[in-house]
Amino acid sequence: MEEVKNLEQQYLKIIASVTFGLPKPNVQQLYFSYKEALKALEQQFNQGSKLYRKLSLNPHRMPKRKVQQALEAIEASYADHGMTLAGVAKALFVSSTYLSTLFKQELGVNFLDYVHQYRIEKAKALLQASDMKIHSVAKAVGYYDEAHFTKTFKKWTGMLPSQYKKEMAVIG
Repeated sequence: MEEVKNLEQQYLKIIASVTFGLPKPNVQQLYFSYKEALKALEQQFNQGSKLYRKLSLNPHRMPKRKVQQALEAIEASYADHGMTLAGVAKALFVSSTYLSTLFKQELGVNFLDYVHQYRIEKAKALLQASDMKIHSVAKAVGYYDEAHFTKTFKKWTGMLPSQYKKEMAVIG
């Protein structure tokens, strides 16, 4: 958060320099500070989202060990477009039927929907914080086909990836 405050102060200095004719700060240095602040915020978001998942799944207990292991497996390999329920179940030494049932009981969502939501959240972060093309973002988050990525992104966010990127550029 300290980096964000520093960035805000630098921004105010630029406004002051433009308004009052003061010496202008190094814009390239400001850009790199902005990128560093974005990285720090993304790390804090990832840590916060991990904690949120742990606490919101069931406020009185942690999810069953196999579900927690499945969540960790998804986090580690979400970018692999070949990741499947069967593959994760096999890695955890349980049947896919059992893991699917546990997932639905513990999280209230099926495995595939969780994976899609996780990938879309990662895609949103990439679209917001980078200049990557849509097809590159799709591949980076585990979608082999850009059309499938676009359809899935729209399903979960209500807008196309290009629309999301434009809106974030206006906001940011």
